[in-house]
Amino acid sequence: MLPSPTGREFYGISRPSQSGAIIYKAMVKSLYPDEGEKYSCESFVIKKGSYLSEKITDFRSNPLLIGETFQTLLKDPRIDRNDGYCLEIYKNTNDVLCMVPVKSQK
Repeated sequence: MLPSPTGREFYGISRPSQSGAIIYKAMVKSLYPDEGEKYSCESFVIKKGSYLSEKITDFRSNPLLIGETFQTLLKDPRIDRNDGYCLEIYKNTNDVLCMVPVKSQK
């Protein structure tokens, strides 16, 4: 859909729907304002704040580790269950950072 993956940052985001099914979206960071609009893509802004995270090296050797890692992170009582999500940041072709937002301390 986009002209080139070169220089892009890749992400994945997932959260449960109201029915409990998991909704997953693959994303890339825009290279310029309104780029997503140009390609009729949905926009998403990653929340500023604190996250629990775990880095998986060489996830391609065992892709199921991503789901297992999120299952562990989601058990933590500090996570934001109301407005949270699971965020994958692909650091390179082999490593991914799995993150979940923590409730803000207001």
